[in-house]
Amino acid sequence: MAYPSTFLDIQNEVISKLRLSPTDDLPDVKDWINQTYAEVASQTRCFQTDGTSTMTAGEDSYTMPVPVLHIDLLTVTPSGANVWFPLKECALIEILNMRALGQGTTGPPIKYSLVGMNQLEVWPPARSGDVMTFWYSYLPTALSGDTDVPGIPEPYATNVLTYGACVKAAELKRDLAVLPNYQGQYNQALSAFQVYLNRKAGSYPAAFPTWTGGRRWPFSDPSTDVPWYGWGA
Repeated sequence: MAYPSTFLDIQNEVISKLRLSPTDDLPDVKDWINQTYAEVASQTRCFQTDGTSTMTAGEDSYTMPVPVLHIDLLTVTPSGANVWFPLKECALIEILNMRALGQGTTGPPIKYSLVGMNQLEVWPPARSGDVMTFWYSYLPTALSGDTDVPGIPEPYATNVLTYGACVKAAELKRDLAVLPNYQGQYNQALSAFQVYLNRKAGSYPAAFPTWTGGRRWPFSDPSTDVPWYGWGA
């Protein structure tokens, strides 16, 4: 197989592994590869971007854009300001209670709740000129041309897409003898890709360091992810 793999390379690999027909089974193979591509993107949130939208004064209900697969963070920049406020996610009932008790309160919004697939409720209502910025993950464009290269980096792209498509092919062909092997290979490839993404994001500690009286004290739990820098203010 060529490296990095193209859409055609992955198709040929799946056909070869399952001994499929290069003509009759080809449309299904393409679909299986793209289904796996979408599943990997959804599970790992590897495709990320951001966008902005000017909010409507007095409005507290919005429809999220179709490309938004997962919300990672929402912020609001008040009109005429150069600062932003991260919105805190909460339950819909909390939004409704605050609306009932806070009549006349206006933004910028500080809380949000996603209802269903794309109905975004915020509180308090926006003011004129408030701008919402949303960081989100999205689904990649499906592979179509034979020379298309997946947006997932190698060596992960070849492994996750090939073995993921092989799982779907083995299920359809009821080839139970090889199905467990491909399921294992796919899960291993997906886990390796997730580890890569976690490492790429950096190693900033998830917990806050604590200190008392100007001194930083060691933790009784050695499993903490906060590094120990010794004594000192």
